[in-house]
Amino acid sequence: MLRFRRFGILSLALLATLQMPTPPLAWAQEAESAMPVASDAATVPSDAPPVASDAPLSIDQLVLTDDEKRLIAELEAEQAKLAEMVGDMRDTFVRVMNSEDPSPAAKQQYRDIRNQVRDQFNATYAAALSIIRQIPHEQAVSFIATWIQYRADNDIYDRDTFEGAARLIDGGVNYVFLFLAGARSAVVSGDFQQAKLLYEAMEQEKLEKHDLNLFYQLDELEKNWKEEQQALEADAANGNLPQVRLVTTRGEVTLELFIDDAPQTVANFIKLVEDGFYDGLDFYQVVDHLLALTGDPSGNGSGNSGKFIPDEHESPNRRLPMRGALVMAKLPMGESGKFVPNSASTQFAILLLPLAQAVEQTVFGRVVSGMDVISSMRRVDPNKEKEKNAVQLPPDRIISAEVIRRPEVLPEIDFVNPAAQYGY
Repeated sequence: MLRFRRFGILSLALLATLQMPTPPLAWAQEAESAMPVASDAATVPSDAPPVASDAPLSIDQLVLTDDEKRLIAELEAEQAKLAEMVGDMRDTFVRVMNSEDPSPAAKQQYRDIRNQVRDQFNATYAAALSIIRQIPHEQAVSFIATWIQYRADNDIYDRDTFEGAARLIDGGVNYVFLFLAGARSAVVSGDFQQAKLLYEAMEQEKLEKHDLNLFYQLDELEKNWKEEQQALEADAANGNLPQVRLVTTRGEVTLELFIDDAPQTVANFIKLVEDGFYDGLDFYQVVDHLLALTGDPSGNGSGNSGKFIPDEHESPNRRLPMRGALVMAKLPMGESGKFVPNSASTQFAILLLPLAQAVEQTVFGRVVSGMDVISSMRRVDPNKEKEKNAVQLPPDRIISAEVIRRPEVLPEIDFVNPAAQYGY
């Protein structure tokens, strides 16, 4: 029986190396309403949340209190609701794929249900987490492991992910993805000591590049995190920062804009939103463990509005590139890896993980709700070589963007001409 400790990660001291296989968890398979008509064996998309196991509860050896029985009943209710919603999602998907109802309304219904299923998985995870805080309940543990693996594969990192991973590790569940999801979630949550312990428990030569970057730059990341927390406290004290709502093919996302720290960038962004510039634009590049990039009307990385704004990343009040940060994209300067100064226009990225080094682009806001929506977007990397005969699914996109809070008067924008100085 699993033994649970409270955030001790005590089992880490026993793990000099870690080479555990991935567990045999149940997963949904890939397919999508945009694909050609499928056979009768059409399946649910892999970018939908995983389907939880229906394994019976193993509580014969547990003496349960009334509160524990209530928590188990709540988990069972959430799982029943989840199973019903997944069934509805499958039915809608099959109708679209088999041309029983290929209408745009049916495709939108599928997307809506898929997004609701993701929210229901989160609710079920919360119910399972409430149980394992008290007892080693087999079905709750299995569900948490399944959902953490999905989160690790889709760059969904938060405090709840860290807690679930930590409790399972302390209970003796030693799968690699638990350590990776736990370490990344500890970094984005500001728990750098736990992140260090988790990374040190793994064989360093087997860590991926992004994890090595996080591990070796933990001190710098901690410094940045503390500085950004102070800035966020000042934001909260000032109140009423501008906000924008993005309605995307994955759900809604709310952005908060740092108008005091990047006034011209924010003013330009708000005007573009109010002009409807971002409506219908793709997230044309979404790279694992890095970013989701949008704002290009051409869809190939070369588009802009024809107007360029001055850099604000060297301001004394410059903001830092944390998970969920909004970062303006600039024109690349050849193959040097550098960027043309003052060449930001319309494209912006949302970071999936923090960057230790200050970027050469302006950080002008952050995601305040819906980061799991951004993380779940379909991966699209124009720089990756396409597999022969591979089916290319369409990227996710912004359906509409709306300013939901703004100042009466926006700062003046001093548009610049980078071509005059740098030949672009």
